[in-house]
Amino acid sequence: MSYSVINRVNWRLLFLVAVLVFCFAPLAYASSGSQSNEQCMMCHGNPEFSIEQDGKTKSLYVDQDALANSVHGFSACTSCHPGSDALPHPETVKMDRTKIADSCSTCHAGVVEEYKLSLHSKGIATCTDCHGGGHAIQKESQLPISQQLQNHVETCGKCHQGRVLQSYQDSFHGIGVYLGGTNVPSCVTCHGAHAALGSDDPASPVATANVPQTCSTCHEGSPANMAAGTEHFLLEKEGPGKPMFYTFKFFTWLTIITITLLIIHIELELFRRFRDSKRHG
Repeated sequence: MSYSVINRVNWRLLFLVAVLVFCFAPLAYASSGSQSNEQCMMCHGNPEFSIEQDGKTKSLYVDQDALANSVHGFSACTSCHPGSDALPHPETVKMDRTKIADSCSTCHAGVVEEYKLSLHSKGIATCTDCHGGGHAIQKESQLPISQQLQNHVETCGKCHQGRVLQSYQDSFHGIGVYLGGTNVPSCVTCHGAHAALGSDDPASPVATANVPQTCSTCHEGSPANMAAGTEHFLLEKEGPGKPMFYTFKFFTWLTIITITLLIIHIELELFRRFRDSKRHG
C-alpha cells in the first residue's frame, strides 16, 4: 500500500474519531458526575437564559462577577444544587423555598439546626429572605460594625413593617443605629438571629422572664422591672406611648416658648441700646 493511500486512511480515521468525540463527549461528561462552574455558566451566564414556570418567566441567569466576589465564590455550583451535574437536569434540581435550608445545611449544618427551631422556619422566612440570593452573599464581617447594624434593621424591616419598624426607628436604640453608632443594639441583639423566637416562647430572649437578662447585655445589672416596660410603642395620645407623648409635647413647647422669649429679650435689649446711642449721640 502506497504512502498516499495510508495517509488518506489515517485522515479518515482521525475525522471519524473527531466526529464521535464531538457527538458523544457531552453524554460521557453527563454520566461522569462532574461539572465545573465554567460549564454551568455556558448556559446560566447568559442574561437572557430563562424558563416559563407557573405562567411566569423565571430568569436562570447568574452574574459571574457577583458570584466570584461573594462568600460562596469558592464553591462549586453542585454544592448548593445537588443533581445539577446530570444533563439534562432532573426535576429535583429545582430550588424552591422548601429546599433552601436543606441545601444550605451542607455547609452550615449548625446554623440550620438553630433556624429549624425558630419562628421563621414555620414557613415565614428562609435563608435567602434575610441573606439575599446565594449567588451574591457578602461576608458580614467585611462591613463596618455600623453598617452591619443598619443592615439588620433594613433586613428585618422588609417583613416587620408598620408599628414594629417605626417604633424602633423612633427609639433611642434606632436613632443610635441610624446615626452610625457601634455600641447600640439592632434587632438581632435583642431577638436573636437564626434562632429568633416569639415573645410568648419561654426560650426567647424577649420573653418576659428573660428581658432583664437580655437588657443586661448592655445595661449591666438591669432590675427585674425592666420587663414591665413596653417596647415598640409609638408616641400616641392613647396606649403605652401616652406618657412619653405628652412628655415630648411638653418639652417641645417649652423649647419653642423659651427660644421665642429669648429672641424677644435680645431684640428689646438691642432696641434699648440703639435708642440710648441715638440719645447720647
